[in-house]
Amino acid sequence: MKKTICILLFTLLLAIPSMYHFDSRGLVVTAFVQALSYSILLLYLSNKSKIARIIIYTILYVLFTLETFTFIHFGSRLDPNILTLILQTDLQEIKGFFSLYVFSVRSVFYFVIVILLYYLFLKHIVISDFTIWFRKKALNVLLLFITFFGIAIPILPLPCQKGYTTIQEVYHSINTVGSYHQDVTKIEAMIGEVAIINSPTKEESPVIVLVIGESFNRHHSQLYGYTLNTSPWLSKEEHLIVFKNAISPTNVTHLAMKFLFTLKSCDKEVDTCQYVLMPVVFKKAHYQVAYFDNQYTRSEGGIMDYGCGYFLNPKKINMSCFDYRNDKTFDYDGDFINYYKSRFYFDNKSLNIIHLMGQHLPAKMRYPNGYEKFTSSDILRNDLDEKQKSLIAEYDNATLYNDYVVHQIINSFRQTDAVIIYLSDHGENIYDGKTHTLGRTFDKSNETEAIENIYHIPFVVWCSDTFVAKHPEKYESLKLSSDKTFCSDDIPFLLFDIASIDMNFNNETRSVIGDKYIPHKTNITQL
Repeated sequence: MKKTICILLFTLLLAIPSMYHFDSRGLVVTAFVQALSYSILLLYLSNKSKIARIIIYTILYVLFTLETFTFIHFGSRLDPNILTLILQTDLQEIKGFFSLYVFSVRSVFYFVIVILLYYLFLKHIVISDFTIWFRKKALNVLLLFITFFGIAIPILPLPCQKGYTTIQEVYHSINTVGSYHQDVTKIEAMIGEVAIINSPTKEESPVIVLVIGESFNRHHSQLYGYTLNTSPWLSKEEHLIVFKNAISPTNVTHLAMKFLFTLKSCDKEVDTCQYVLMPVVFKKAHYQVAYFDNQYTRSEGGIMDYGCGYFLNPKKINMSCFDYRNDKTFDYDGDFINYYKSRFYFDNKSLNIIHLMGQHLPAKMRYPNGYEKFTSSDILRNDLDEKQKSLIAEYDNATLYNDYVVHQIINSFRQTDAVIIYLSDHGENIYDGKTHTLGRTFDKSNETEAIENIYHIPFVVWCSDTFVAKHPEKYESLKLSSDKTFCSDDIPFLLFDIASIDMNFNNETRSVIGDKYIPHKTNITQL
């Protein structure tokens, strides 16, 4: 009896995660058969060794626990997105993750139950005696048939979808993440293929600044109608253009960076040059290019580099993209900007790219003392408890601080011929909908809440007085385009248009300020 329970236990640990997503519950049938075959095989191999059986059970139980935990908090299994986030996480983010997710009341209760079940099953089921294993020949034949049939399911031409067991999901994730680096070779090969057709003189070229925010839910910005005063500085800017219909094609930073730094599109019908790097085009057009990133500094590249800009780090690519990169990061974006603002390029025909920490959760870690303007009493919602309202207030404080940081960047370029483009890589759920969700989900859902809070992003353009005077047609085009639907994967083409750069991979239908602009279909992109 205990053998049967043990087989069933192993099978459930492997198969249950395949049914977590509501749109794929039918996959649990094939996943269960495969898991059953793995369980029989694993239990057979460990029949003579209690230690081996304990090790196998512990591994399966830990994987099951992790998959369940990630699904509870992020709506995802241990898929490539989650694995990539784990590999990209630094010490500061680990601290934030534990404070926000692991030490919550719900998580503590979850882990207490998990540990208790582990002890009970380990003691009463897994380490039981299995000395009479496979005594009956008929049972032998049946179990062998189930085992080989289940293992063969992935390659059998069955007329149904095949669900992943936990082992398959982890293997798929490792394989997918490892394949990222194959892009590097293709990117390097495309550097020599870029040819500049037109590049303006230095006097005609403005200073361009691209500021990439992080985890900015635009519905918490005064610029987009939020009731609290979270954008006091930007709201006062005279030449600030607010784009109302901007959307990100992804909820993952490393994918967003790929869209912003390459000419890749989320719409396969227009995605013809996904390995061409935007900074390479500017460098070849004789722009000075600087990159300041408060999340990741440059590594030496290679297969173990999982940073969001891993594809920019190999020596050949880095030299072809940038004249300068930072080597330090700071806890707060304001300190980061104060330290590096003297390194910004202020001469005409310059491109500065700045990647901030923004409102990356937990929001309380994103602003220094003195920015605790909002408290739970400012969040006038009866459908939330005190803890939830406090977390919203912290996010609003982080948004207020982010407004100050962007204001400081603007001040740095106020006296130059400059245009500053600010957008966020993606948003976050901040308890804005009926589901009361905090953070991002990775369930490929197109629910209204996810679209509104995660994929609809803030996108604003600021122009200096000098830029408005010297480039009135560009300024007017920007103002006239603010109501257009815009996907952030078209940012490189907007930058080319502002810079008056033309090259062999240009696509005039992708510049939002161009006469030939055609909004393409935005496909939500995940791994």
